Amino acid sequence: MKRDSSTNQPVRMKDIARDLGVSVVTVSKVLRD
Repeated sequence: MKRDSSTNQPVRMKDIARDLGVSVVTVSKVLRD
């Protein structure tokens, strides 16, 4: 995943979802289970 190194913001679920081409709900389920 490409992240802008000039910002120290944590990776958000919507960023992960966008990068992987999946929904935020899917990312949320994966992180919980």
